[in-house]
Amino acid sequence: MTPLQSKLSSRIATSYAKIYKTPNYHSSLPSSVTPVIGIYVNLEKLKVKIGHTVSVSAAVLPLHATNTKITWKNMHPHIASMKVQGNTATVTGKQAGQAVLIATTADNGFRDLCIVHVQPYMTKRD
Repeated sequence: MTPLQSKLSSRIATSYAKIYKTPNYHSSLPSSVTPVIGIYVNLEKLKVKIGHTVSVSAAVLPLHATNTKITWKNMHPHIASMKVQGNTATVTGKQAGQAVLIATTADNGFRDLCIVHVQPYMTKRD
């Protein structure tokens, strides 16, 4: 179990994840298939300074779903750049402003997002 999955397991026990619809179980699905019923992004909001980097991760729910593939979309690439590796997006601030990152499950198209506030890089003057 990854650190994100461990964190998710404990969090799900005490709160609800973002689940947007009840799964539609079809009799045509093999019993070995576990459909996705939601998605969770570990940070709803984050702050990053221009030139600095931070990571945000997502996970499908349930954690044992058959298809755990997630795609990421950066709605404001001029504000923050994004590199994706697996279910983690690494974000670097480019210019002051807000960017929205959207994580979407391949199975059933569930979405969650993270709002990135890019702050100007300020230096302390003596």
